[in-house]
Amino acid sequence: MERKYNCAVELALDLLGAKWKPVLLAQLKEGPFRYSELAARVPNMSDKMLTQRLHELTELGFIRRNGLRYTLTKEGDRLRPVLDALHGWGMEIAKQRDIALLSEPLQRAVPSGRRAKTD
Repeated sequence: MERKYNCAVELALDLLGAKWKPVLLAQLKEGPFRYSELAARVPNMSDKMLTQRLHELTELGFIRRNGLRYTLTKEGDRLRPVLDALHGWGMEIAKQRDIALLSEPLQRAVPSGRRAKTD
């Protein structure tokens, strides 16, 4: 039996609700990454959880594996505005509540073979 949802937000959160799914999607919107690169970009996530969430996102059709790299699918790419909005809101609320975000002040990890931008 197919699950029924009361509203679109309920459906969206059911698909993306696991803590790490949106985090991985946000990383992958920056470009394709190898498993080890994703693990380095999300250091608080266990290997088991990373493997599980990548599998789930692949099954949902949001990402695919091309060779050794994971990348967004067209469906995953459609999440960019949502992920950008979540990022912006998170930055605002962190500033309002004086919460330090470990990844923001530091230079972001860059896929191997690329040089990080310096301001």
